[in-house]
Amino acid sequence: MSTASDATSPFGRVAADFSDHPDVEAGLRAAIGNAYLGLQLPEAEPHLEAAYQIRKTIFREPHQDLADSLHELAVMNYQKGDLAKAENLARQSLHMQEKLTGEINGRYASILDDLAVVVRTSGDLERAEPLYKRALALNRHLFGPSNSRTAQTLNNYAVLLKLRGELDRAETMYREAIEIDRRSGDNHHHLATAQNNLAALLHARGDYRNAEPLYREALDIQRRLLGNNHPATALTENNLAMLLLSLANYEEAEENFRHSIKASRAHLGRNHPQYATATYNLGTLYQQLGKYNFAEPLYVQAHKIRLSAFGDQHPDVATSLHGLGSLAINLERFDDAERDLQAALALRRKLFPNDHCVTAATLDQLAKLELARNDLKKAEAYARESKLIRDRLLGDHHPDVAAAEARLGSILAAEGENDEARQLLNSALERLQRRFGASHPALMPALEDLGKLSAESGEIVTARKCLERALTIGRHILGTAHPDVRRIRKLLEELDSDSTPANRSTTQSAS
Repeated sequence: MSTASDATSPFGRVAADFSDHPDVEAGLRAAIGNAYLGLQLPEAEPHLEAAYQIRKTIFREPHQDLADSLHELAVMNYQKGDLAKAENLARQSLHMQEKLTGEINGRYASILDDLAVVVRTSGDLERAEPLYKRALALNRHLFGPSNSRTAQTLNNYAVLLKLRGELDRAETMYREAIEIDRRSGDNHHHLATAQNNLAALLHARGDYRNAEPLYREALDIQRRLLGNNHPATALTENNLAMLLLSLANYEEAEENFRHSIKASRAHLGRNHPQYATATYNLGTLYQQLGKYNFAEPLYVQAHKIRLSAFGDQHPDVATSLHGLGSLAINLERFDDAERDLQAALALRRKLFPNDHCVTAATLDQLAKLELARNDLKKAEAYARESKLIRDRLLGDHHPDVAAAEARLGSILAAEGENDEARQLLNSALERLQRRFGASHPALMPALEDLGKLSAESGEIVTARKCLERALTIGRHILGTAHPDVRRIRKLLEELDSDSTPANRSTTQSAS
């Protein structure tokens, strides 16, 4: 029954020892494969495949061992990133389990939960939700509201709700799952997963202060239980790096991104969606640092992986298009930027028909694009829609709301609507200072635009103060070679040149 020909290999020894007992061999292979599966190691595959092939020859359908093997193979293929195969196997397992036990059964609920995860990861949130609802109801009925299996389904369901933008419901479920896992005391790996997910939600809400300790605690648990290079550890490391990026802690963020990429590549391969995510996020770091030539190949690589893994109708593909479009603006490739951003917007509107923060982000970049093209009416329309969505979904204290104010203020200043522009820019600056303090790069756009607006109004002292402050922040955190720093330095030089006595007397004579 064995597929291994070398009797000295572990496969060969198992086959030789139990050649007359194929059911025992299959059980041993399944046990070994599941041990590797729990660690997300590729060594699971040959064992689980061999167990299934043996069981197919000795059991007739439906049989519990066959249903278990199909479920295990579904989880294995999900971990590999082969979502179509994983869904097919999970559905086969679910169908067989229903024949064996009916729906009111723990195994059935477990398969249903895993199927929901596969469908959600495939990008089909609408199909995934009823699967989660049924799995959660079954686990609560079978095991009670405080069981670790209930907690796991709560966590998985909350991931879907966060993706859909239902942050309040998602947070409630994450906190319930964490409380269950803390009380049980023996599910540290699940606890770390739920903490990582809650931290990601708090990050999305702009609550960086409470997100960071959750990430670091989850990462500490995973490093202790799973090791530094486990895919789950790498995922949390990537998420912490994204938070550090928001906090402008670029050095630690880059270190975490690079290790996450290395671990994901080693365990999952170069074509896995998790590797694509870490690669894309490192590209985002480089874009923020103004290293556009480093960012672009990372974005392109991530986009190709995602298209191959998911097809062209997936939220992660929309994210890649958004990143490529925003980078193209900075590279002044405006036609490319419009193509990619419009594709991202169309896909995000399709996937999230109700207003969503990711839709607002793409609208914001389209506003930036049209401002760069000097099509101010289009820019204003995009900026107002983006701001409207962010105001409604995120609340007054979120940094993205402040960024939307700054974007609209910049456009209105270009249109000559100076009073409203100044009001928006000052409001944005005040919000950002409350969130980040006085020396974060997020303050630079508002300071730059306030400086330009003051200069145009003849308020030279105020203009210089704003621009010098922006320049100081930029030099300290981004470096003197950053494109934004060079641009602000040029504005200051022009301001100083225009405000010299000789230039002022020439201007007065001309008038």
